[in-house]
Amino acid sequence: MLRRLLRADSGAWDELVREYGPILLAIARRTFANYGYSAAPQDAEDAVAIVWRNLLEHDHRVLRQCAARKALLPALVTLTRHRAVDIMRKHRGDTVEFEPHHGGAEDPPAVEPEPGIDDASLRRAVADLPAREQTLITLFFLQRRRYRDIATLTGIPQNSIGPTLARALRHLRDRLENTRE
Repeated sequence: MLRRLLRADSGAWDELVREYGPILLAIARRTFANYGYSAAPQDAEDAVAIVWRNLLEHDHRVLRQCAARKALLPALVTLTRHRAVDIMRKHRGDTVEFEPHHGGAEDPPAVEPEPGIDDASLRRAVADLPAREQTLITLFFLQRRRYRDIATLTGIPQNSIGPTLARALRHLRDRLENTRE
């Protein structure tokens, strides 16, 4: 099929889209779900359409690389994941909004609090933090997201997440100490 695609055989393109299109749509949707991104119905289709365009760009460079490696599907999967992440980054301003954590069935297992700190004090101290710090604490500690996911969802560079979390925890600790005094 790769040779036919490189010769611009329209039948090969039809076959490619028919055979791999549904798989790539599923991969795009799963990528969005894995990152907690609330994708619009057309987002997965947009990601796959960009993959098809990528195959045509630069004189079919990606297809030539696939032919040299004799591996088309792994390249399609990787391209689809990357294009889905690109779409999330493009829309990241509307992906994460801080919503105060109110408890409920999805709470993580209870952790023994530090002596002298009650749940209400902790919630008030978190609520006093700036929205960005609240969001990071919620995503990392309550939703147990990885730095990479947090970076995609918030637009904060991945290498800034750790230091920002450390600052948020210092601010939280300061607020808790002030409530004890």
